[in-house]
Amino acid sequence: MDFIQEKLQSWFYERRTTAEGIFREISNWAEATLEEKSKLAFTFRVLPIDRLKFNVKEGGMEFIVDLDKRTCDCCQFQLDEIPCEHAIAATDSIYQKKSAFCSAYYSRDFWLKTYEGHVNSIGDSSTWVIPKTIKSEITKPPDEKVMLGRRQKNRHVFGTKFKKESRCGRCKQYGHNRTNCTNSAVVHPYARKYRKKND
Repeated sequence: MDFIQEKLQSWFYERRTTAEGIFREISNWAEATLEEKSKLAFTFRVLPIDRLKFNVKEGGMEFIVDLDKRTCDCCQFQLDEIPCEHAIAATDSIYQKKSAFCSAYYSRDFWLKTYEGHVNSIGDSSTWVIPKTIKSEITKPPDEKVMLGRRQKNRHVFGTKFKKESRCGRCKQYGHNRTNCTNSAVVHPYARKYRKKND
């Protein structure tokens, strides 16, 4: 528990400090995602339909982008709530900021709100003020139903623990197989060869 507390404390401090140090409108991850998508966006052909509605052509495919409703025919814009490649191509054609069409969850303000809390240490146990009502309580183990029968020692038995020893099909001895057998074959008492010799 102490390790988890220390880890969360360091994470909250580091990420809160990072968020306070940026001056962009969106988080670092959202900015990097938009830059990655922009690499393909400049190759698309954009045909305006309305002030905020565009027909974006990618190869032999066409996509309708509505920046007002924040939708695209590829559905990535609606699912991620961050402009897709086609929406980025549309925003670049009208010289608008790509970050303006991102969801508020990707903004710097939301990033700061996520890590605005402080994870405080519990301090030395000798300095704790524990009420008498809690000190007097006796914590018992939970009631558990004991199953009938003999208790299993090992929960899982490994397959290598009880490995079956190989047996030769020719001489019927253990430790080798038929291919590398050097012993003579054992004749079954009811075999034809055996019956002819005894008759």
